[in-house]
Order: sequence, then structure tokens, then C-alpha cells
Amino acid sequence: MASPQTSPHMSPPVPPDIVFLVQVHANPAQFARTAASLLLVPGSALVVHVDARVDQTPFLAATEAMSGVVFVRDRVHVHWGSFSQVEATLASVTCALSAFGEAERFCLVSGDTYPARRPAEIAEFFTAHPERNYINCVRVPNSELNKSLSRISHVNLEHDGRTGRFLRLHGLINRYLARPWRGAFAGRVPYAGSTWWALNRQALTVILHTVDNERRFMRFYRNTCLPDEHFFQTVLANSSFEPSLAPALMYTAWNEGSPSPRTLDAAEVERLKAVGRAVDDAYGHHELLFARKFDDPPGELLALVESELW
Repeated sequence: MASPQTSPHMSPPVPPDIVFLVQVHANPAQFARTAASLLLVPGSALVVHVDARVDQTPFLAATEAMSGVVFVRDRVHVHWGSFSQVEATLASVTCALSAFGEAERFCLVSGDTYPARRPAEIAEFFTAHPERNYINCVRVPNSELNKSLSRISHVNLEHDGRTGRFLRLHGLINRYLARPWRGAFAGRVPYAGSTWWALNRQALTVILHTVDNERRFMRFYRNTCLPDEHFFQTVLANSSFEPSLAPALMYTAWNEGSPSPRTLDAAEVERLKAVGRAVDDAYGHHELLFARKFDDPPGELLALVESELW
């Protein structure tokens, strides 16, 4: 599906244990700080997918002096809310397994993520819990978390779904074009959660086996809504890995009714400090290792994160 793009300076000094799959489409300056912070985690490397809709040159330049960074060669044009987001993730996974096949932990993060604990502590956490797979996951439908069955049962178009015109069209499709899904799911029960996760290599193998062998399931999924929030959950929760699933490790702040999380500020960092090292919500008990989203190229807010949370 994807092959790694490498250059001599990108080879890590030792084979990594943890690979961060970084998805990015904007703000190379913030991405540079994110990349540098993640590489502070002992035994880590990065696989970066830059949205094919943008020029990746500034992102390559941002990590030119860093070792252990690989960019996905076969980039995907990513549209919000569509299967292209899953395709970009799968391209990153395939690239990571090709470049760093001995790694045991793979963490999907955005280019505006930052560690919410000391980097050494993050490595220690994953070493202590090798069998756990951290991904938000609840059975669908779930009204408390706004996880409706229509995300699966209704047709979704490959388009940037945040535009008002598209949302109106999508509403009409949802009203009139429901489709049977149980046959394509072949006995699976739908599950959903959120985009960002931290999975072990064995779990990724199950996902790739599904991609390669379940053609009807994959064809159906191409026209689901927000599949990055339920494709991986549905595959894993209907597999032998279901007992290993635990809530995700990402802190995100939302405004009610907004389709996107808010950008974190100093007040939010103080709130994160106040809640401590873990939170409980409708998904369960979350250990908090990372936070997003940040937009702080000067680094003043990120310095506060380090002083208060590390």
C-alpha cells in the first residue's frame, strides 16, 4: 500500500520500540515541535503522512536534522469525514511495518499533538503494558457519545464534509438512502470511538488481514461517514483482541456542538494539570499521555506544558 521514503539522515541509531504515526496537513512549524518532542521518547521513531493536497517540502525541511523519521511516499488526498482518512492511516501503518518491522507499539497522533508526560515515562508506560491496545471504543449506537448507526448504515460521499452546502446534501442522503449493512459486516457488531490510538503490532496485523481479505466489508466501508472513528474499533472489537482494548491516551478539549476540538491554551493546560494523570468519561478510565491540539510555533505554551506536566 505504501513504501517508505528515506534519506541517510532519517535512519534511527537503533531499531525503535515505539513508532509514532503522525498525520499532518498544515502548520509545519508546529509539526517540527511535535516531531522533536515525540522523538524524545526513548526508543521512538516517526512515520509521517503529509496530506497529498499540500506540498510536503516544508515538512521534510522541518525534520531534516532529526534521525528516525520516515515520510510515507504514497500519500493520500485526505477529505474530512471520508474513507480517505482510513486510507492515510493504513498507508502509514504499512510504511511503519516496512521501515520499522521490529517495533512493538504504534501510536497514531496528529501533527499538533504534544506529550502530556515526561517522554521517559511514556516509554515506561508502554513497556509495562505490552498487551494493551489503547483505543476509544463503544458499541453503536451510543447516544451519550453521539455515535449513531447512520454513520455506517447511510451513504457518505468522498468530499470535505465541513462545508455547509455538503452538510445539507448529506442530510438528505441520510434521510432517504439508508442501506443494509449486516451482510457486509458478516456478523460483526459496529463499534465506534475516536481517531487517535496506540496499538501493538499484533493488533495491526489483524487490521491488515481484514483489509487484504475482507473485500465486501472493505467495499462497504468506503462509503461510510467518519470511518476513522469506527473502522478500527469495529475490526478490533469483533476479534480476539477485544479483551485487550482500553480507552485512548489522548487529551482533547471540545466545544459543545463543534465538529472539531478546540486549540489548547494556557488555561487548558492548567485544567489538564488539575485533572491529574487520568480522567474518567463515557469511554472509561483514560491514562493521559498526550494532548492535542496545539498551535504554538514560538513554543511558549509548550514550555508551560513541559514545566507543569512533565
